[in-house]
Amino acid sequence: MGRVYSYPYIVGGGASPVDPAVKIDGTPMTGGYISLQAETAPIDFRKVELLNLEGCTDPRSKSYRPYIVRSNPAMCR
Repeated sequence: MGRVYSYPYIVGGGASPVDPAVKIDGTPMTGGYISLQAETAPIDFRKVELLNLEGCTDPRSKSYRPYIVRSNPAMCR
């Protein structure tokens, strides 16, 4: 399994042009794009899976998952 990022946040200065009102270092990311990049050689990505990290955070619920990072009580059963 690849890397798992639990709390992505804005950092770095490699992008240009940058709107300083939007890019505030240390701000948690709430949306955006996903990029896949290979270094130094061509590659085909055979299987890419995305996991929705929004869901039930109530441990008493059948739909509880410990990896959920954004609570949505409507998803609890």
